[in-house]
Amino acid sequence: MLEALLGSVIVSVATASLVIAIQLGDNALSNVGKSPPTAFERNIIRSSGRNPVNFNSSLTEDFERLRNQ
Repeated sequence: MLEALLGSVIVSVATASLVIAIQLGDNALSNVGKSPPTAFERNIIRSSGRNPVNFNSSLTEDFERLRNQ
């Protein structure tokens, strides 16, 4: 009897942890691209030969070109 109760508590905690992890992941994915690039990210963009101001429009054009191939 005690083992069944302990098992159900463990299953409940594991289920709650899984739901929380899924919610955190979903929130992280929904916030992607909503914040401006950091200084480190701007340096990466500059080192690739692109201008950070025009990066979004260039990126959109690149995606369109890939879709049309």
